[in-house]
Amino acid sequence: MPRGSSELKRTPMPARRANPRRYFAKAIPETVRRQVLARDDRACCRCGHSVIGQRYSLHHRKPRSQGGEHTTANLVTLCGTGTTGCHGWVESFRDRAREAGWLVPRSVDPATVQVRTWQHGLAWPGDTWIPVD
Repeated sequence: MPRGSSELKRTPMPARRANPRRYFAKAIPETVRRQVLARDDRACCRCGHSVIGQRYSLHHRKPRSQGGEHTTANLVTLCGTGTTGCHGWVESFRDRAREAGWLVPRSVDPATVQVRTWQHGLAWPGDTWIPVD
C-alpha cells in the first residue's frame, strides 16, 4: 500500500478525562520565595552550604497535600532536591526530621514548631529566625 493511504493512518486516541483527585500545585509567590531565601541567607538551613548556583528546594515543613501553605513559617531552604542533599535526607529520615522540626504533623501549625538550624540552633520560624534561649 502506498504511503499516505487512509488505511495506514492511525485513529486518534480518545481524550482522557481529567482526574478530579489530581492535585495541581500552585507556584510559591515570588515575594514569599525572596523572603525565605533572604531570611535563610541563601544557604541551606540544615547544613549551611550556599545555594547560589546550586540545586535547592524551598521545603514545605507541613506538606501541601496535608494543608501546608506557602508561608515563611512553613518554608525552609534546603540544598538538593527531594532525593538529593539535605532535602533528600529530610525525606528519607522522616522520624528524625520531625524531631528536628523539618517536618510538621498534619494537625499542627508550622509557626508553633521550632526548627533546628545550623546557624541558630533551635529557632522559631517566621519572617526572621528567632533563636530559642
